[in-house]
Amino acid sequence: MTKSELFAVMVGGLASIAGASLAGYVGFGIPLPYLIAASFMAVP
Repeated sequence: MTKSELFAVMVGGLASIAGASLAGYVGFGIPLPYLIAASFMAVP
């Protein structure tokens, strides 16, 4: 597996984990616009 293929697999995996955790927070009742705003504020 080349470096670019490994990178693509890792990005896909981490994105799916992030999406699942975002859905979990929405399931707890946190408003989605708040979560999206927090995601943008957390960008380095």
